Amino acid sequence: MLVNTVGNFTNRAPFAGTHVMCHGATVFWLYSDEFGSPPTLQQFTAPAMSPPDPIVRSMLRYGQQLQNARALTSVAPGSVLVFVENSEPKHSCVALAGHRIGGYNQTGWFTTNGVAGGYSVHNMSEAMWLTGLMQRGQVRGSHDRMHCKLYAIPEGVAKAAVRQAVQLAV
Repeated sequence: MLVNTVGNFTNRAPFAGTHVMCHGATVFWLYSDEFGSPPTLQQFTAPAMSPPDPIVRSMLRYGQQLQNARALTSVAPGSVLVFVENSEPKHSCVALAGHRIGGYNQTGWFTTNGVAGGYSVHNMSEAMWLTGLMQRGQVRGSHDRMHCKLYAIPEGVAKAAVRQAVQLAV
């Protein structure tokens, strides 16, 4: 299960010191869980997985747009959460058990600060839902520079997107 795969991996060889952004971490965890072992550094940086943005973008059509904090807390652990602005995925992370969210480079996405270029965990209650009439169903994005829709993509669909990307490259 994906929730058992999520965590810090840039402190271990061969990834020690590697700067990883959110989508890269999400795809790394999905690959690790889907294929039963983490990708090698060569696989992780190959065109099939790098950049990871197209893989995350491909998941969106299967996701459910969340409308409020209550909807977020009902998301199944292992679901991939994607913050989307103007149809572009801006941040991705993973729903964990206990109403928590794990991800990389989460600075500015929640009420408590994340770790720039590193792994952090946040409570789902830390998502910053907007309340204005024209902003309903949106969350504040990184450092209030954007307003995003928040999507939840089921774990199986997210893993299938990674599998497809890797298989198409072979």
